[in-house]
Amino acid sequence: MSKKRDGEMGAEAGKKAGMKASSGANAKENVYRGKPKVGVRGDVRREKPGVSAKGDVCGEKMQKAQDKKREILKLVVLLVISVAVPILFVGAAAGWFNGDGRVAMDASDYCEGCGEQMVDISGEEYEKMVKDGRSFMVFVDQENCTTADKVEGFVHNYTDEKDLRVYRIKFSEAKETSMHEKVKYYPSVVVVNRGNIAGFLRADSDEDARAYNDEGEFRGWVDKIVR
Repeated sequence: MSKKRDGEMGAEAGKKAGMKASSGANAKENVYRGKPKVGVRGDVRREKPGVSAKGDVCGEKMQKAQDKKREILKLVVLLVISVAVPILFVGAAAGWFNGDGRVAMDASDYCEGCGEQMVDISGEEYEKMVKDGRSFMVFVDQENCTTADKVEGFVHNYTDEKDLRVYRIKFSEAKETSMHEKVKYYPSVVVVNRGNIAGFLRADSDEDARAYNDEGEFRGWVDKIVR
């Protein structure tokens, strides 16, 4: 009886020990299962705050850079316009864009018989024509000058053929006008385009000397300037 009881007690103790061991194993397994795995860690890492914020910061920086580029481009365009517009205005006033570069006289100065006789003008009249933005040809003359008489003949033949009215001013009058800033000697032929001198014969120039002595050279000089 004693042996049998001892055996039962031992079996029961062994069973309890086995249950305890099994419970400990299950606990360990549960603890182990509760530990984050690699994949879980990766997910946690991706969910860490600040990563998406970095993306937002980068996007904001790119947007600011693009905005800055646009502002610079606008400034460049404004600068080009501010430079180009005055150039175009001055060029138009000076006749730079009249087709082949030559200038046209006022339409009112082209008429049948207009080139038969020169129209004498004073210094004041010349200044008014300039102020009004006229385009015209004026012969600068002075009495008792053989070269002036020759050039006057060239001018008359040209304007008579073109039916173009040409004006004449005495050098003594021209000296009192804005013309004298460029035209220092006589005789001369001055082409005015929209109130600005587009060209004139230089009495002190070797290059223009041929136009003073040969009618063909004179016509060639005028045709380079006047359409």
